[in-house]
Amino acid sequence: MPNAQAESRAQAYQQSRKDLTAYVTRMVVRPDVAEELVQQAALRLVETDNPPDLPGTRAWLFRVATNLAIDYLRRHSTWRENVLVETKERAEVDVAFIAESRLLYGSPEMGAIAREHLAVCLSCTLRNLPPQQAAALLLVEVYGFAVSEAAGILDATPGQTKNWIQSARA
Repeated sequence: MPNAQAESRAQAYQQSRKDLTAYVTRMVVRPDVAEELVQQAALRLVETDNPPDLPGTRAWLFRVATNLAIDYLRRHSTWRENVLVETKERAEVDVAFIAESRLLYGSPEMGAIAREHLAVCLSCTLRNLPPQQAAALLLVEVYGFAVSEAAGILDATPGQTKNWIQSARA
């Protein structure tokens, strides 16, 4: 692969990385697992013999990451209901976290933290949906893909994708 192409793909990956990691985190709930899956998607982008065209790299990465996340969810189908309790317990013993939280009380930063909390709640809710429904809803409503693009990412028809979105909303 010519060096310019490799650099262009790396740049396309870096531009999509933040959204891709947030998307996969919402799918699998665990940030460390999401980061690993995103790195696997990047590795597949580097190793593929049939790379996507540069404008299609973002959708290609989302497709690969979606498939990796769905495979992960199938292998780890048991949802640990105590994940929020464990997270709270870790926060309560982190002295630096507690001190910083007190300093932020009532600030715009605390608003950002509240928004992040809502994102975690969304992830928990999505985790209770079938993976295809969760992915379809996230791709269209959060990441701005058109239904036809989401269908391509999910390897489904647009009608099937619309159905998944409607079922997820319900």
